[in-house]
Amino acid sequence: MFRIDILELCWLSGQPEETDLCAHGIVRIHLGGSAVEGEVSMSAAALHLLRTVTDDHEPDEMAKLFPTDGFCWTPAGAAYPYPIYLGGCPNGGFDGHIIHEDDTVHIALEGLPEVRVPLVEYRAEVFRFADAVESLYRTGKPKAVTDALDKMWYPLFWEEWRGHRNTE
Repeated sequence: MFRIDILELCWLSGQPEETDLCAHGIVRIHLGGSAVEGEVSMSAAALHLLRTVTDDHEPDEMAKLFPTDGFCWTPAGAAYPYPIYLGGCPNGGFDGHIIHEDDTVHIALEGLPEVRVPLVEYRAEVFRFADAVESLYRTGKPKAVTDALDKMWYPLFWEEWRGHRNTE
């Protein structure tokens, strides 16, 4: 069994919603009969997971599957397989391996037992999570993207998101 429960999904308090480009919140991740929960960057986690619908993931200290933040959005170099490198703080969050084998996905997150789920179930859960995160953007205030670097990466973020999300 693999399930991601969203316990909280929000913008940062103390700053205008239209300037917060990253969704935040608390998740509970269920693998098999075990679970772990914590505060994560929901938008970064969703994009990282969308990537794993078709690609494997190896642990990355700065680009965890469920990072506590996703403040380091930079154009990726030629050696990186995605348009942007979405990194953050190495402290906190959850990471592990996502490995595809035929129509099965092996999920091993730190502190939880490894599980194997059918790809169709994995994809459905990742899409459900990503769609919930995206709904916060759709129902929220339009984003005011003013920083030069943000103007570069923010459209790339959504372009990549939509590309992965349209893989049904």
